[in-house]
Amino acid sequence: MSNIPNLLDISNGTVSINRDFIAFNEKKNWSPERQVEVFWHMVEKNIYHSLELSEERKNKALQAFTNAYELVKYKFQDIERNTGWRYFDHLIRVMQYVILNTKEPSIKKTLIAICHDLIEDTDIDFYTLKSIFGTYIALATVIISKEPIYVFLNAEDEKVLERIQEVWILNLKWIPSDEFLQRKSYNPESITTEELDAFQEYKALEEKYKNMRDENYFLHIHPQKWEEYKYKIDPRTPCMNKFFSHAISLLSGTHTPLKISYPEISQIIFDALEVKFWDRIDNLRTTEIYNEWSEKNLKKAERKIKETMKYFFPISKEFDMLRGTDFYNIMRKEVIKIQEYIIQKRIELTL
Repeated sequence: MSNIPNLLDISNGTVSINRDFIAFNEKKNWSPERQVEVFWHMVEKNIYHSLELSEERKNKALQAFTNAYELVKYKFQDIERNTGWRYFDHLIRVMQYVILNTKEPSIKKTLIAICHDLIEDTDIDFYTLKSIFGTYIALATVIISKEPIYVFLNAEDEKVLERIQEVWILNLKWIPSDEFLQRKSYNPESITTEELDAFQEYKALEEKYKNMRDENYFLHIHPQKWEEYKYKIDPRTPCMNKFFSHAISLLSGTHTPLKISYPEISQIIFDALEVKFWDRIDNLRTTEIYNEWSEKNLKKAERKIKETMKYFFPISKEFDMLRGTDFYNIMRKEVIKIQEYIIQKRIELTL
């Protein structure tokens, strides 16, 4: 394992992503079994080295990790970012940030990290994830997921969506994106003309509401009437308390009431938000503007900055206060770095 490069590069005095690791991680000729072996070694070294667990518990954790890894790879392996990098590698980096940097490493937090976009960006819903990995992972994942597009549709476009659903089973999510990409890559002749037309119509609908969805990043986390609950995370953390309230509403809305204590809900929120912070940090560090200067990438970078300042800064300040972490400053440095890069590029373009 010694030939595996480190995820982070600190040679120049600042923390950045090691490009050698990206190249290593993008080796598609590795079997899933070999990839799981490599990353499980990292889990054992950083999570289980100091824990006295039975072989049975370790084997169960390994099985859960393997299931998560293979499921996420299947769903995301054919999706690429504008940089040309696989989206799957972003999920792996977030998982490794959590493994290597968290103060309280756990297999649950690792599973949340690798699964964090399943509910938001695929046809995997809360109940499916719960059936595979349990309530803890499913609740953590859905808490940090954006609202699905159908929430924002007007009446006319709701009818369009109904027509599309006669061809594709959308589960009120982004689908059929992942299924379409899988079939396009491995069995393109299986896609009918009707399915292709419906897919293109859905992608147009998705693009139409994408900005609205992004602008409402965490606005769906509405505070409830606190007298209805006997417990909240902390009276000094109004932003995090919204996540607690949202978790309560999600649990009360399930078909089968889930028995889970308020302290455990709080812990789920802590784990989920830590994953979300590392997700945001990776998004800032790999923003497409660093790879290609274009109006589209510039707008995307500026949107990330706005989102980070509006939502992530206040939440991370509360989180840092309670957990003794430094996510606010890490994200702030990345935002400043992007801002300075944009200013410098604009100066260069005017010369």
